[in-house]
Amino acid sequence: MRGVIIIKAIKLCNDNQGFLSVVLSSITIFASIVAILISVNATKQQNKIALFEERYEVYQEVSIISNFIDGYYETVVKIDSSSPVSQSQFYESLWEGEIHPYTDNSMDVNSIISKQLNNVKQAEFLFTNLSVQDFKKLDTYMKNYFTMTQQLIVIPDADASLNWESVNENYQDTFLENDIKDVIDKMEKQLKLI
Repeated sequence: MRGVIIIKAIKLCNDNQGFLSVVLSSITIFASIVAILISVNATKQQNKIALFEERYEVYQEVSIISNFIDGYYETVVKIDSSSPVSQSQFYESLWEGEIHPYTDNSMDVNSIISKQLNNVKQAEFLFTNLSVQDFKKLDTYMKNYFTMTQQLIVIPDADASLNWESVNENYQDTFLENDIKDVIDKMEKQLKLI
């Protein structure tokens, strides 16, 4: 019985070579399409992962700086203006504890803040859910951070003639006008952290 079935199958294949060729070719094409789709899907996943990592790095940089500025102003309002500690000493010690641990310790302050600014500028290309207004707000916030850090850390004794209250009010008003909490929230949503 088995022998008869095998003989009939061989005879069928010999009589219908064109049909069998079409079936085998179709199976090959189908397998190729499946392999291409799997490859494209894997590439998309790898790109998503790489993009997430870059977005997260920018998000983390912005969050750290925002938390630092908020913490600075929460602390500075509690300091008596007649304090023997200069504003730059206070800012630098806070900066060293809050910002510097997240950076390459071999870098100087100018290099660190320049790197931070460059990282944050990438947000424009990485976060598609942020508006032009959000980017302007973020840019202004970062420039204020850069200027304040330059004034209070990089330029030695720049605050010797500065009044604590006037400098703090000036910067605090600027930071409050450009509060970036909503921008950070939008970044978190795109990262799907919340």
